[in-house]
Amino acid sequence: MKNHMLILPCLAALMFAGCAMNRNARSASLEDGAFMLPQESGRHIVRTARLTIEVASTDKAVESVSSIVKTQKGFVENRSSHDDDKRAFFTLRVPPENFEAAVAGLEQLGSVESRSIDARDVTAELVDIDARLQNLKALRDRLKVLLEKADEVKDVLAVEKEFTRVQSDIDSIEARMKTLRGKVDMATISLTLKRKPILGPVGFAFKWFFWGVGKLFVIRD
Repeated sequence: MKNHMLILPCLAALMFAGCAMNRNARSASLEDGAFMLPQESGRHIVRTARLTIEVASTDKAVESVSSIVKTQKGFVENRSSHDDDKRAFFTLRVPPENFEAAVAGLEQLGSVESRSIDARDVTAELVDIDARLQNLKALRDRLKVLLEKADEVKDVLAVEKEFTRVQSDIDSIEARMKTLRGKVDMATISLTLKRKPILGPVGFAFKWFFWGVGKLFVIRD
């Protein structure tokens, strides 16, 4: 009976403490050094690029893509094609230090139709996630101890419910951290290859016609 009187107040105290720890997660992590930054620069950067390139032959370009990525110590994460191989889509991963060289190599495959480069600093986000994770693991350990002491069914169910919730949060945060660190460790390039259309005589006639009409209005920008 004595244990029953103590379990629920202890559970309530742990839940309150968990909320308080999460509010102070980032500052505690920075002060205690719980989250170590392995990069020499001290920052964690997610690098991404989106390229659309028009090529003469998608088959030859596809082979070149694999070669370029391999040379830059990366790999092809996903690949697909559509419209009878008129278009090919890639998700490529390369080390951050080889990111720019990989993009430059891919741009040599044909005419660059669109290009977007982005670098996002996720250092603060990783610090916050890591601190929250450590606090949740500490809370989980305390709940384990509390569960061992519970002898009433009501207490056991209450502690198990909270334990399950905390474990679910831990699993979710660990998955998020793994994904984010993966993006930091290997830059991502989303590449679209488009086969260049081959114009017939009529097509060339229209092309030069509209070019000539345009020159009637604008000679030089």
